[in-house]
Amino acid sequence: MQLRNRLKFLAGIAFGLALSTLAAAQSYPTRTIRLIVPFPPGGAGDLVMRPLAQKLTESMGQPVVLENRPGADTIIGMDTIAKAAPDGYTIGLAINAGLTMNGALYSKLPYDPAKDFAPITMLNTVPLVVVVGASAPVKSMAELAALIKANPGKYNYGSGNTVSRLASERLSSMIGGKIVGVSYKGTAPTLTDLMRGDVLFSFEPVGAVLPLVTSGKLRALGVAEPKRLAAVPEWPTIAESGFPGFEMPVWYSILAPAGTPADIVSRLHNEIVKAMRQPDLTARLTTIGFEPILTGGDTVIARANAERAVWSKLIAEWNIKLD
Repeated sequence: MQLRNRLKFLAGIAFGLALSTLAAAQSYPTRTIRLIVPFPPGGAGDLVMRPLAQKLTESMGQPVVLENRPGADTIIGMDTIAKAAPDGYTIGLAINAGLTMNGALYSKLPYDPAKDFAPITMLNTVPLVVVVGASAPVKSMAELAALIKANPGKYNYGSGNTVSRLASERLSSMIGGKIVGVSYKGTAPTLTDLMRGDVLFSFEPVGAVLPLVTSGKLRALGVAEPKRLAAVPEWPTIAESGFPGFEMPVWYSILAPAGTPADIVSRLHNEIVKAMRQPDLTARLTTIGFEPILTGGDTVIARANAERAVWSKLIAEWNIKLD
């Protein structure tokens, strides 16, 4: 009899906890949600996150506030997400490098890419393009390769993040010429030096450079995608420009800290997908070459795991360490 009463008591506690969790999820959110962006203000991340934050504010009834936490190849921003309370009030943007490349590039990360996050959704692709300054003596990928091979060690490439650097190293290895990398704290300072002629080329998000190419301040040479972009079909791919198979996949996802309740993750997923599918936001992002790829958190995990293995091998072969 005592055992039966004890079991009833424990069952009652479990039922009460379940009701409490359900009630919390149903009332969520009740206050401001932080949306961490691991890039400086005004970069490619803001092009997606600012309009998305506005849509979420409208649909969820609470402010969704952007918080730029740049630095250390997105490690600072990613660590902020990982160490936040798992209650749904801190979520953040992740570029695939933060989940797949940084673990091989740095001896020790303050977070575990495979364990410290609850992926909410895959978000969109971010096509990269090789750009040079308007005064650069090259107008094609073939001319860029010839210039580098003829002048080993003379020219620099600029990179404001991990993906840009790895893309540049991969291109340099295919060209077979020596070129020195110069690291910057984000896209904006990279583009400033690129336009000034201090560096020869850089891999940058299409959305960030499209206005500068249109205005004649930069020149686009090749897109790091398997096919040409609908937004700028006149730009050739790098692969078709003499570098077969070259592509550099870049994608964004939204993460919460590990341990965030499944009901809250599901609510966030549904709200983000609904916002991203609104025609005005879809059209805005498509115009700058960003294509939505709205899938669940399981897809983020599977893709990150697969790419992590590939990049770990390549980074070891190239003998690149950033610390």
